[in-house]
Amino acid sequence: MADPVPHKDRAYRSRIAAADRRLITERINAAWAAGNSVDHAFASAWDGGVMLASRRSWWRVAANIEDQSIRPDVPTRRRSQTPREMPVLEATGPGQVWSWDITDLRSPWRGVAFKGYSIIDIYSRKIVGWREEREVDDLAVDMFEKVFAEHGRPRAVHADSGPAMRSNVLKDLLADLGIDRTHNRPRVSNDNPFSESEGTAQALLDT
Repeated sequence: MADPVPHKDRAYRSRIAAADRRLITERINAAWAAGNSVDHAFASAWDGGVMLASRRSWWRVAANIEDQSIRPDVPTRRRSQTPREMPVLEATGPGQVWSWDITDLRSPWRGVAFKGYSIIDIYSRKIVGWREEREVDDLAVDMFEKVFAEHGRPRAVHADSGPAMRSNVLKDLLADLGIDRTHNRPRVSNDNPFSESEGTAQALLDT
């Protein structure tokens, strides 16, 4: 065509009428002035029986409003008021600080893997406890109870942030025994250098 009409100017049957667009704009501006969001304005209109357009269309209208100065700042993520401290562990002798992890162990069957639990003393690098099972919170608690009975209680236990490591049952056990519990550094999801550098899977296979 010699002079095509842009898509944004074409008269589609589903296009929002100019009067409805003005009413949506007014409601959005009123919601912004009250400190509310576009979703709040849309829901309020819907509750009042005013069904002018879809929720997504309300957001499109809001994006085209020239004056965005009254738009409220809505936080999208809550941050902790107190920054999390980086755990620092130091052992001057055996039996003071332990580290534990769960590692996948290969099996002769395709698609099947076992879970290798291991607890090491970070000073002597000795494996003080281990088991080969599936990953279950109660199994970890049972392992720690047996290791405590055999080797005594350490001052602290370190682990990464896996589900079993942060389970409530293990947390309660260590808290009841007065044992400190630390996890990976802030902003790091798999930081457990003591156990990872030990080669847990190979150690269990050798055992």
